[in-house]
Order: sequence, then C-alpha cells, then structure tokens
Amino acid sequence: AATVETALAIALLTSCPIRFDNLCCIEIDKHLIRLGHNRRRQRLLLHLPGAMVKNNVDLKFEIPPAVAAMIDLFTGSHRPALAAVPSRFLFTKRSGDAPVGWTTLRRRICEAIRKHVGADLTPHNFRHLAGLIVLSQHPGQYETVRRLLGHKNGSTATDHY
Repeated sequence: AATVETALAIALLTSCPIRFDNLCCIEIDKHLIRLGHNRRRQRLLLHLPGAMVKNNVDLKFEIPPAVAAMIDLFTGSHRPALAAVPSRFLFTKRSGDAPVGWTTLRRRICEAIRKHVGADLTPHNFRHLAGLIVLSQHPGQYETVRRLLGHKNGSTATDHY
C-alpha cells in the first residue's frame, strides 16, 4: 500500500507540477473534482484555491485518466490499509485525520526515483522539469510556464528558466 501511495504521489507530481506542501494537503472531497455523470467518462480536476497556494494564485489541473484510475485504486483498496481511521486527506497520517508527514513521503519519493530511474530528484524538481519541458517544446513560452506553475509575475519564469 505504501508503494502504491508513493507511485501515486509521483504520478500526481508528474502530471500536476504543484508544490510538495500542496500535494501533502490534498483533500479528496474538496480539491479533487469529478466532472460528468458517467463514471467511465468522468474527468477529474485538481483545484487548489489561492488561499492554500504560496502566492495566492488558484491552480487547476486536469488529471490524466490513468492517474485518476490510480487515485481510485489507492483510495478504494490501499489507503484504508495505511490509515487507522478515515481521513479527508488523500495522503493521510497513519494515526488519524491529518495530512501525511511530508518528511516520510518526500523520502519515499526520492528513494523510489533513485532506485528506478537512477537520478536524484526531489518533489520540487518536478516543477522545474515541467517548466523546462514546456520551454524545450515551445521556446519562449514563458507565459505558459508562469500559468502552469502558478507564478504571480512573469519575471519568475524568465528569471528561472
């Protein structure tokens, strides 16, 4: 169950380049929004309101279907084995209804990437990778990077990338 949790965290960071603090605090019924009535055709959005984000900018990402399926698998089969009590958090503390301790999840993410990819990559590096991938495919699109990463100022993207 912990391995599935780690894989899900990596999948979310890959498809939604959010800050790690925000990843740890995702609430299932508050931040994961299902669109559509047909379960097989539903779209899943991750919405982080500005009040929860470092620079007060709302972030919205459409979660790819494969990652949405991982969320369903994790919450339905594996998460209950990890938590002693029900929790509103996707990544929950083992002892109760609180977000997971970020040190443990961060360590597991870093170890999994090192083991399976052979690279030293922190959860925050996923944000940098997202910016670099956008700019390598679309040179000069700093505004796209700014919006993707939720930067308030355009200069943040141009200064860092």
